[in-house]
Amino acid sequence: MQSQRDIARHIPINFVTYPGISLSAACFSHKRYDDGDAVSCMSNLLSAGFQRLVIDLYWDEGRQLWSFCPVSILTFGVSASPTPGSSAPNSTLASRSSSSTAVAAGSSLLSAGLSPASSIKGRAELTPSVSLLSSRNLLSSGSLNTPPSLSPTASISPSPNTPLLDLGPYFCTSSINVSTVTSLLLSYIQETENTLDAHLLYLIINIHAAASASSASLPAQKPKTLPQPANLLSTIFQNDLSPYMYTPTLLRTERQDLNQSWYGSDPPDHHYFTVRILPGDIHSTIDGWPNEAHVEFTHGRRLLVGWGSADPQMSQYNFTGDNGTIFQKDELEAETAVSATSSGVITDGCFFSPSSTKVDETNSSWALGAVLEGPNSATEALDSALNLTTNLASCGISPFLNTTLLNVTASQGPTQYLSLSYHSTWSWEANQPQNTSRYAPPTASSIPSSPLLRCAAANPRSSGRWRADDCSRRYSAACRVASLPYGWRIAPYATTYGFASEACPSGTTFSAPRTGLENLYLHHKMLERSDDDRNTPVWIDFNSMNTEGCWVTGGPNATCPYFDNTDEGRRRTVIVPIIAAIIILFIAGLTIFVKCGANRRVSRRRKRVEGGWEYEGVPS
Repeated sequence: MQSQRDIARHIPINFVTYPGISLSAACFSHKRYDDGDAVSCMSNLLSAGFQRLVIDLYWDEGRQLWSFCPVSILTFGVSASPTPGSSAPNSTLASRSSSSTAVAAGSSLLSAGLSPASSIKGRAELTPSVSLLSSRNLLSSGSLNTPPSLSPTASISPSPNTPLLDLGPYFCTSSINVSTVTSLLLSYIQETENTLDAHLLYLIINIHAAASASSASLPAQKPKTLPQPANLLSTIFQNDLSPYMYTPTLLRTERQDLNQSWYGSDPPDHHYFTVRILPGDIHSTIDGWPNEAHVEFTHGRRLLVGWGSADPQMSQYNFTGDNGTIFQKDELEAETAVSATSSGVITDGCFFSPSSTKVDETNSSWALGAVLEGPNSATEALDSALNLTTNLASCGISPFLNTTLLNVTASQGPTQYLSLSYHSTWSWEANQPQNTSRYAPPTASSIPSSPLLRCAAANPRSSGRWRADDCSRRYSAACRVASLPYGWRIAPYATTYGFASEACPSGTTFSAPRTGLENLYLHHKMLERSDDDRNTPVWIDFNSMNTEGCWVTGGPNATCPYFDNTDEGRRRTVIVPIIAAIIILFIAGLTIFVKCGANRRVSRRRKRVEGGWEYEGVPS
């Protein structure tokens, strides 16, 4: 959800949870490596909200390129048998809407009853009216149980006439290689390059040696010729995606002087990392990471690429040559062992600890937890996976899927993948936030109409999830303890939302959870209250009082950042056209005046001749 991205804008990216997925499991589980299917599958996953993608690339020594196909494809002679009817279909790339995640186009989605929605222009082209429309349509919907709308924005045609080759246990096209994913990522990033849809992507690369075409079922041999500088993955990604990549080199440079880098208009919460103060009051860090707002909106970067595993056959690959572009193994992920019941309830591995409210005592940096292990086709297991996904995100762990859901790829049946991504949301209750612009119809047993729901309250009855509530109701406020991201106190008395900040005790501030783990700590603090109060919601610093559907922090006077709704902004909108109209009227009046004067002069220069009047002027 876009509002969840916004509320976490000050959190370093290593503490923000994102759903992740393996493309080998979600796209290629049937050992079919086809350009059209691959693009459709990856598009659906990106549009469903999966921000961490793990890809497996195979070094094809004969062709000297990186391929998705596990088998080497020879460029001469007969290396494989083409499969009839194997043309790769066109695929549509869909951009993910900010709060109600959109899904890529495809017949399977259309048949599921998802309706198309218009796309949003690029960041540089956004106008106040476009932003307002986008905020209302995207930010106010937010239900986890409501299917999103289609938002087709770009088409990619991956060589429709490329034949699908029979390579023993695999079926591959010769054109499915690393450029398939770089081209897709470039199109997706450009189509979502605006303040509403932009979000970070993480790409983890596993590398392998491609097996010989003559022995496709046997383990691959160690290549005699490894990639040269032109074929290093860093070179390829820099050539295709350099303007959008946040790299290890940039991270190291920014860590050296935080005063000149992260301490700008939207700095990260420095309590999440170690800060060293050097001579000259220069702040630096050895373990800190920037926040998403800095990476996206200060640098315009959208992609971080890191190493996963490498087969022993590829151990001599020149990893050093990629150090400045690709993060080292485990820099972008930390696998976390989690135990859970058959219903998805976590019994061990959650980072929540009632006695620990400091980050260094509850270090969930880059934590990653598996949702399912092994192939899965049981609906009951899928339900358990959905529950586990929700609980992982609440525990500060990014859920990761390395399984083909219901034995169906994301290009064939994306809805279950979309559902799993939705369940990684830790903030709002199902069907929340409600549409604040509509009043409920009156009933005989209720008040004539329902109030406007513009303020967020954490509900202890739904595991601390949030709901849109009437700002005039009286609840206690959620108050964060200074310098402790996980430290909370509940205000001692109830008040309306507008006075919530004044109710917080000394040493605390009215605040809102910014991560699933912070929200879990707040939920447990709510449950520590007396029996009379423990089930009562508490106000959190999140509201849409300024602009319908645009949820912001900063108290009741906070404004929506996506368009100018102030009196001054409205005056500018009105005054500029008026001034333009006055100028046009003045020019038009001056033109008419000049013409009238000229006509009068001409009328005095005519003379009477036989048969009528003769005008003096330019000879014909």
